[in-house]
Order: sequence, then structure tokens, then C-alpha cells
Amino acid sequence: MLTNSRKKRRRLLRVQAPRITTRASNRSRFLKRQITQFTLEKRQRLLKSRFARFGLASLALLAAFLGACSQTGAEAASPTINPATPDSLTPTPSPENPTPSVPTIEVDGLQLPDPKISNPELFDVTKQDSPIVEFANAFGVTPDQVGELTPEVKTAVDGSQFAVLTTSDLSQTADFDESGTPLMIAQQGENGEWGWSEATLSEIALAKYGIHVGTPLRHKLPDNSLYPQEVIDTIELQFNLAVIDRASWPLTQRGEIRDKTSLYFSDVDPDINSAKQANMEIVMPIFYGKSDFDWVEVLKNNPTPEQLKQLMTDRINQLIAKYGNDVSYWIVTNEAASEPNKDGYYQILGDEYPLFAFQAVRDALKNDGDTGILIYNHDEEFSLSSSNLNKREKAQQFISTLAQQGNIDAIGLQGHLFIDQNNVDFWLDKNNIKAVIDSYYETGSNNLPIFITELDVNIKNLKGNDRFLIQAAIYKNFIEACLESGKVQQITFWEPVGDDFSWLEMANSEDGWYSKNADPTLYNIDENGNILPKPSYYAILQSFLH
Repeated sequence: MLTNSRKKRRRLLRVQAPRITTRASNRSRFLKRQITQFTLEKRQRLLKSRFARFGLASLALLAAFLGACSQTGAEAASPTINPATPDSLTPTPSPENPTPSVPTIEVDGLQLPDPKISNPELFDVTKQDSPIVEFANAFGVTPDQVGELTPEVKTAVDGSQFAVLTTSDLSQTADFDESGTPLMIAQQGENGEWGWSEATLSEIALAKYGIHVGTPLRHKLPDNSLYPQEVIDTIELQFNLAVIDRASWPLTQRGEIRDKTSLYFSDVDPDINSAKQANMEIVMPIFYGKSDFDWVEVLKNNPTPEQLKQLMTDRINQLIAKYGNDVSYWIVTNEAASEPNKDGYYQILGDEYPLFAFQAVRDALKNDGDTGILIYNHDEEFSLSSSNLNKREKAQQFISTLAQQGNIDAIGLQGHLFIDQNNVDFWLDKNNIKAVIDSYYETGSNNLPIFITELDVNIKNLKGNDRFLIQAAIYKNFIEACLESGKVQQITFWEPVGDDFSWLEMANSEDGWYSKNADPTLYNIDENGNILPKPSYYAILQSFLH
């Protein structure tokens, strides 16, 4: 059966206005519920594992201030907040010494708990994974050099308010402005209580713009090894949209003809369950083009057009019968216009391939009593190369026809950006990004929303000590262009947690785009397994807030 949130989401993509900030009341209520759900459920579970090493003191304090922070008249604190040292942290309360009411600070007329008292673990600079220490490490400074954090009140897309603690510019990095980076966020719960926590990409983007922030979610890697649990925890903390791409035909079919009861979904179900437990929206791709024909035996047997259509229909029905109630977004085709001479679907069906696939998915969802947002995913590079422009023209032809048929709900643009010393200025010009977004949005005058589906920034060919700051500036510029366009409603980063886990580095090749020096993601993972945000992570936080 259809859930209310899914019905609202479908209506949103059918009737929305072009600007993201002008939402209908249904969207506002949906976002408010999403934010509240994240705050009260997801964050409590995820932060428990992340900050368990801080001990139980902060949890006891948090419980105390939730009951007391709604009281008014408390003494106001300073408008700026300094990092804490162990001696300044509040002691653990005991039955003999009950926790007093948490002092408040006034920020633009709001009375908020003093975060240094309510959440001392966030300011403990002796802990490597405290927000202040991670920020300092990313930019090569000490926690003391981060200086004071400034509280600010922001208005969310649903009209509610939230508060953040932001950084000042660091004098040590003259070529990059870190000011206004949110490290902590305060949100109001259903009962009116305010609570502070570490700011995350998904929280800031959802609150400020109503945008979901995504990543692939895989417990298993291509070589059948497992992601470290710390990577999964970071994904579930930072992102609220999960791409479940291990449901691909080759990985579930195992090269044999199978019916829907004997498909291998043992690698998929843990990813689905993990996403659901973390309150993440789910994206599932269906057809992968060339790779399907490379690995699925039944496709390699030269099926006729009618046989191929039946095989595609069976495959669609299999996925929707099993996951239709869980998946909100379906990437129906991937790179359909990119390499027609190598894509078996295109070789057999020609231009009918994406048109048939989208109609079959729409029909299957309807027959299953469910609905979902159908996405055409194109490997748009946002460059001016002739090959990219040719692919773009073909993709836009497909999109226009699909829109006329009413079988497409959103346009997916991948966004694998390849940077070298000669094109940095191109990527730092927002107009170049906006022009591409506009060209798709206006295809056939259909005004379909844009989803960025696989964003990463490859700096294989950048040299020098400032390569990570250049990468951060490009990420920031790209995100700001998307937000300023008013047409982008979803941004997915491709394998963003750890350069070692990126497709560009796991290939173990130095050919073309691949390299161990691609360093395309938002995090480093050091030799001890610590997950360390890079400057790009904070640049994106800046963009989502401002």
C-alpha cells in the first residue's frame, strides 16, 4: 500500500514550482516530520556508537537538559563559544548532586541550551573525533587556532528555525575562506525542547533546502570484502539517501536464469535493512547497459527484441515484487545514450530501449499497488568535450520523449568531475555548471527536477600542497551552483567515505580516470582506520548552510 509520505513525494515531483524554496504545505509537513524523525531516532542511535568513547557523562547531561531547557529566565551566556578542555567539562551528575537546570544562551531571540554545558563532548579537544578537532585537522591547524564559534539562527525550508555554531576564517589558509562552516546544530523536538548535536551534511541540506544527500550503501565491496563498520556508521550519520546498487542484475542473477523466488538477494537485503533502520530514503538502479550483457548469461544468448523485452519485464517485476514497498526512487536506465555500440539493450532495441524500460517500470509499479519516482541517469561530465556534448544531445532527446509520454519524473546527472591544472578556472565558474543544469531542465520545456546522482571530484592531475583546497573550492562552487539554480532537488556523492573505497582507486589502475592519487571523496582514512573529513567536506557544509 502507498504510504502518505510516498504519495506526497509523488505529488511534489508532478506539480512543484521551479524554485526549491517555494514548497507546498504538504512538503513542509513532510520535511518537518523528516527532520524530527532524524533528530529523535536516527541521531540518538548513530551518535551513541560514535561518541560512546566519551563515556556516560554527556548522556546523563543530555537527559537532564531535555527536561530543563524549556525553562526561561536562565542567565544568558556569551555570544561566542570557545573550545573546551577536560578541566572545564561539567562533571557527571549523581543522585547526591542532581543536575541543575542547564544555562541558556540567547541567539537572535531564541533561548537555547548552552552547548558547552549540555553537550561537553562536542567541545572536548582531547578527543580526535570531536567536531573541533576534526575541523582543525582537515585544515592543518591546532584546535586552539580554530578560535571562537559563533551561534547563528537560520530559517528552514518549512519555516521553522534551527541554530548552528559556525567557524571563523582561518588565517593560516589564505586561499580558502572557512568562515561560516557549521560544526554543531540545535534543532527543536516535537515537545519544544532544543538539543545540540554535531552538524551533518544531510541535516543542514534537508533543513535549509529540503534536499536529500545520498551515497551508495554497501556492506560488501566489489572484491567481496566488507566495509569497516565505521564507514557504515559514517554513511548512516551523514547521509539520508541510500543508493542500493548491489541489486544489479549481474550480482543477483549470478549468470543463470532464475525466477523471482530463487534470485540471490543475500547481499542486497542487509543494505536495504540498514538504510531502513537509519531512516534513509532508498534509490535502486535497474538496468546497467553493457555490464548486464557482460555478466548475465541469459542476455549473452543473443535474445530477439521480443525475448529481450520479456526478460526486462520479468526482471522489473522481480525487483518491484521484492522491494517496491521500500524503494522511493528507481534509476531505470544508466548511461543509455553513452555507448550505444557497446550497450546490448541499445543494439537490440535501438531508441526503443529506454522508452520500453520506463513504460514497463511504470506499469509494474501500478500493478503492484505502489509508486515511485523514475529517473533517467546520464553520465554527464559537465565538460565541453565533443564526446560529452554528443552524449548530452542524445540523452536530452530520450528525456524529451519520455516526458511527453509521462514516464519520467526526474533527470539524473552523474557529475564525475575530472580536474587538472588547465581547467580549474572552468570549474570555479558557476555559470558553466548552471548552463548544463538549465539545458536539461528546459529539455522539451518539461521542467523536470534535476538529481545529481554520482558526484565526485578527481584530482589525479593536480599537484602541489594546495590540491585539497582546490578540490574543496570546486566542490563548494558546484554545490552552490546547484542550489542557486533552484532546479536541483537531490545530491548524491559517489562512494564519499574514504578515498581508498572509491571506484577510481579500487580499480588498481593508472589508466585514464583511474589512479591511487585520484583522492576524489570527502574523507581520508588513516593507517589506524580513523575516518577524517577533508576540507571538501566542510566546504560542502558551508554551501548547504549559506
